[in-house]
Amino acid sequence: MLCPAFPVTQVPHSYPSKLGACAVYTGLFNMLDCPAGIVPVDKITEKDIQDLNNENIFSTGYNLILKDMRDGCSKDKGLPVSVQVVTLPFREELCLHVMQLVENLASKHPH
Repeated sequence: MLCPAFPVTQVPHSYPSKLGACAVYTGLFNMLDCPAGIVPVDKITEKDIQDLNNENIFSTGYNLILKDMRDGCSKDKGLPVSVQVVTLPFREELCLHVMQLVENLASKHPH
């Protein structure tokens, strides 16, 4: 399965305590004992940052978690965007194989 690695890119050290609910993306598969790995597929661009700070594109409204997510990522230009590969228990080799396929595809189609 291909899924998000985390809903945000790198955030400052003070942010993980504010964004604990976001850990479900990786924690769920740890609890289910499923092999999983993270593969970078792209990088944050200046346009991504501008769109993130545009309330018409990324509306946070009164949602404090969304505001923390946006504020925590506001200086992430150039940082990797990753996907998570997850397989069924005891299928570690398949997980690594799919990770390699994703990595190869991402390197052939840079954005």
